[in-house]
Amino acid sequence: MRTMVALLFVVGSTLSLVAQSRPADKKTPPAAKAAPAAADDSATKDPKKKEEPPAKIEGMEIARSGGGFLGLKVVNGTFKMFFYDAKKKATTPNVARAILRWDGKYKAPPERVVLTAGGPNTFISERTVKPPYKFRLSLLLLPDAPEGTEPAGENYNVDFAQD
Repeated sequence: MRTMVALLFVVGSTLSLVAQSRPADKKTPPAAKAAPAAADDSATKDPKKKEEPPAKIEGMEIARSGGGFLGLKVVNGTFKMFFYDAKKKATTPNVARAILRWDGKYKAPPERVVLTAGGPNTFISERTVKPPYKFRLSLLLLPDAPEGTEPAGENYNVDFAQD
């Protein structure tokens, strides 16, 4: 049985290598013919519009499930979280607080910290985080909820790493 499986693996690998080494089909147009068409498209665009460089997200980029992005980094030993919209422009947070949890290399129980508003589009932690800054991080974003109801939050798990 093992011999049959090994034989099938060798035949399959050989066929895939042969298929990759064949020359391209002659009916496929060369890339040089496609380039002038792209140049014509740029000529029809408004010359007054300048192409903006891609926006820069501070820290580790985390895509949000509802659209938009988060930027997370450690500054002077404290977490800072920045909020961005779908076009990566700074925006005001639509949550009341964020809770971070991770397993520190220096401590047995998991570390936890609550981030609160610290600027127009920023959340910060009040507690100092000890290095090394390389761990699996659980992030929970909690919106304001009416009295007596449980808030439905966003939950993310990321591999955080910062030098």
